[in-house]
Amino acid sequence: MRDDLRDLHGLDAFSFETEIHAGQSIAEVLEEMASTAGFALLVHTGEDETADSALRARQNVIHETGLFQGTLGPKRALVVREEQCEGFSNIDGIQELRFERGHIREVTGQVLAAIEREFPGH
Repeated sequence: MRDDLRDLHGLDAFSFETEIHAGQSIAEVLEEMASTAGFALLVHTGEDETADSALRARQNVIHETGLFQGTLGPKRALVVREEQCEGFSNIDGIQELRFERGHIREVTGQVLAAIEREFPGH
């Protein structure tokens, strides 16, 4: 998703996993990202299995979702959730973008539309 947004659509996109953070704490990195970003995508994939065999996002991703939604607001911190990944109660009522496992590109058009909504003519 990051590569498509940057390479195909010319947006200044970065991701936690692809940047170098040597010498920084995770909290420092996230705070810096939240304070400099104008828009965030929080990708929830079913990485952790619960006791009843359901799949959920990693707990750090859920925490990061709260951080970015608290900083940017829910319109600018979108949850992009894999279909098989369970949601969490604090996000009920906030619209998400959903995709089938391994097919995150399905929502690229919706992501671009949300960015355009928040930043017309970006």
